[in-house]
Amino acid sequence: MVKIPEWRQDPEPVLVNCLKVHEWPQFGEYIVQFENHEGHFTSFVPKQHVIPDGKFLHAFIIADVENGVLVDIPAETLTSGPRIQVTNAEKDTVLTFRNWVKELENGT
Repeated sequence: MVKIPEWRQDPEPVLVNCLKVHEWPQFGEYIVQFENHEGHFTSFVPKQHVIPDGKFLHAFIIADVENGVLVDIPAETLTSGPRIQVTNAEKDTVLTFRNWVKELENGT
């Protein structure tokens, strides 16, 4: 039996740890690559959603699922949509739990 996601009323801002971040200046985007238990992903993401120096991608945890969470990223990947599942076992390697929304509001 499939367990239905428990949707969060207030999505939690997190950062996705990217393996690579390449600037694509003519389109105002970054090409980002990251991976989780489902494989390796590539996405073309508008610059405002990427922290290139730290290799981070802005994202939100939107739901809790069995053994993990669902994460919305700001652009679709080349092989799937704009949502990835991160297991509890890989949370610390795929995600950085930092509230980047508050950092933007505070100007840091």
